[in-house]
Parts: sequence; structure tokens; C-alpha cells
Amino acid sequence: MTKKPKRAKFEPPLCIFCGKPGMSEEHLFTDWLRADFPRTSHDSHVYATIDVDRQRSTVRHRHGHSGSRKSKRVCKKCNNIWISQIDNGLRTILPPIYKGAEQIIDQNKQAALAVWLTKISMVGDSLEPSKSKVPQHQRTWILAARTPPLGFQIWLGSLDDREFGELGIYQNRGG
Repeated sequence: MTKKPKRAKFEPPLCIFCGKPGMSEEHLFTDWLRADFPRTSHDSHVYATIDVDRQRSTVRHRHGHSGSRKSKRVCKKCNNIWISQIDNGLRTILPPIYKGAEQIIDQNKQAALAVWLTKISMVGDSLEPSKSKVPQHQRTWILAARTPPLGFQIWLGSLDDREFGELGIYQNRGG
């Protein structure tokens, strides 16, 4: 008598930050931004990846607002505690920036923006796990220190152009 082959056991995904199960849906861009970036049923966005090593890019047009993108690779505890604290810490800092108000971005605001943008880049990197470039030790770092990992660079600039007025993230997936 032959035995039936055993099915591979389903392994639930683990949180990209703490490595524990219990996933939630983490918005790539915090949900409170929808007040200033409303969504409609006609929205679409472009999702692009750039592979510097292979010198190629992939561009995909997707239905839905870029602000509606979610990752299912963040646990409820991380999402509802420290990520929520980071997102909510930007409520008074971020709107004047994207509304074009003239202001001074002091070191405290720079630090808050840097950790928020780092978190976004790491969550964005998790949208396609097979193409992820952010090493686990960097995700563990932001969880523990609430600062960007050493060597992580955040660049922020302004763009006065209505054509590109939507939320967006540009991420280099090169090595």
C-alpha cells in the first residue's frame, strides 16, 4: 500500500518587524490622509519597481488610489501600537508640508518625518515579499529604536506640478 504524499503545512505570514503571527492590514499611507487626498471609484495609480542591478524597471497601472494600498505583513500589535504612534505623530507636521505652507522643519520634525518615511518604505517593500530588499535587521532596528537604521537615507523635496500631485513613493530596489 502506498502512502499519500503529505501536504505542505501552511505557514501563516509573520510580521516583517517583530516576526510574530497575527496579521492586520497596515495602510501604506496612514488612513487619516484620506481627508486631504479623497478617494473615488475612478482612481488609479502607477506601481513601479526599479532593479538597478539588472538595469530594468517594471511599471504597472493599478485600479484604486495609492493611499488605499495595504500590506498584510504587519501584525496587529505592531500596527496598533508603535506604528500608530508614528503615524499619529505626523498629524500636525505633515499637512502643512504637503499643502505648501512655508515653515521651518526643525530637527524634531525631521526625525519624525524620517522614521515615518522609513516605516513607509519598509511596509512598501513588503508588498512583494519575493522582491524585498530591506534586510530583517533594519526592520528590527526601527521596531526597537524608532529611528531609521544606520545608513538608511531619506530624501525629501518639493514638486510644484499638478500632474504628480497624488501620494507617491519612489523606492530603489537595487542592491
